[in-house]
Amino acid sequence: MVTIETYFAGMGHGILWAEMSSQNKNTSTEALNQLRANPPKLMRVNEVAAVVGISVRTVNRLIASKQLRVCRLGRRIIIRREDLFEYVDNALTGNSGDKAEA
Repeated sequence: MVTIETYFAGMGHGILWAEMSSQNKNTSTEALNQLRANPPKLMRVNEVAAVVGISVRTVNRLIASKQLRVCRLGRRIIIRREDLFEYVDNALTGNSGDKAEA
């Protein structure tokens, strides 16, 4: 299987590609660390996935099963930081978020 890295390496651009790749990794790692340290009040699905460290698909499953509260603005799905923290707290304590029947 030919990847982009091996393709560029075969063209003699391997060093340039490695430098660009490492710079992008450092930038994206710094951005991810900053996002995790100080998540915004409103997040998109991909930002929630990055903050929690799960896949976008898993976040979408949580939304579809109504385990994670969201706000829909047109076609955009917005998750409040408080709702994400509430979900994580419930997951850690073993509460499913469903109200118990009395």
